This record gives sequence, C-alpha cells and structure tokens, in this order.
Amino acid sequence: MNVSIDGSILSVIQDHARTTYPEECCGALIGVADAGRHRVLDAIALENEAPTGREHAFVISAQQSLACSRLAAKLGLDVVGFYHSHPDHSPVPSQRDRELGWPSYCFVITGIDRDGVAATRAWQLHNDGSHFTELSLDIVPDAP
Repeated sequence: MNVSIDGSILSVIQDHARTTYPEECCGALIGVADAGRHRVLDAIALENEAPTGREHAFVISAQQSLACSRLAAKLGLDVVGFYHSHPDHSPVPSQRDRELGWPSYCFVITGIDRDGVAATRAWQLHNDGSHFTELSLDIVPDAP
C-alpha cells in the first residue's frame, strides 16, 4: 500500500505546518484511491477548529469536510485522506489519531519543530481501528 504525491503538493503541506507552528495544521487530500493505493492530486488547507489545545490536537468541522467532498466530486475525484502536523513530536499517529481516524483514508503526518520540518510519513488505520500501518510515501517529481 502506498501514497503517491507530487513534490509541490508535499511542499504545500509542509509549508502549512511551518506557518501554523507551534499549533497543528490540518487539511484534506484530494485524489484517487484504488486497492490500497492513494494518488494525491491536491491538498486543501483547512482551519484547525479545535477550541483549545491546538498544539496537540486538530478538529475539522463537518462543514469543512463536506465542502472538500463536494469540491472533490465536482472535479471527478475523492477525498482520499487528511493531513496534519505534529509540532515538536514525531510524525507517528497518536492515540487521538487512532480514536478519530477512519480506515479507508490515508493520513499524512508532518513532524515539525522550531527548526523546521523533521519528516513526513503516511499511515492508514487498520480496519478494526486497533492500529495504524505505515504506507510507502512515494514523492513524484513535478512535471516540467
């Protein structure tokens, strides 16, 4: 299972993490999913609507999620996952990520600290919700 993403889209995600640090950023991943393969064609930055504790949590409202689904459908695509950052922590899913995650989506997590982006990794929640499996994150060179 893998996630393929253009380098420029990955840069957008990582820039979003830098901009919101020390709070978590979040966004939707638009593209195509087929048999465990996720092709990310766009990343949509969303507002972290967590009322407090944004340094270690994010909330995406139903309204934002619905707007992303409608945009994807209009483009003939799907929401294939979500991204967020882990300020001052590794890009490994947290217990909260596991409790709130959905098995059919990929989750791209960027670890960031005051010195910048440490790493970005991709994950998918197991069908029974018990744990995440790391996905191969394939960075596709941007077309000239």
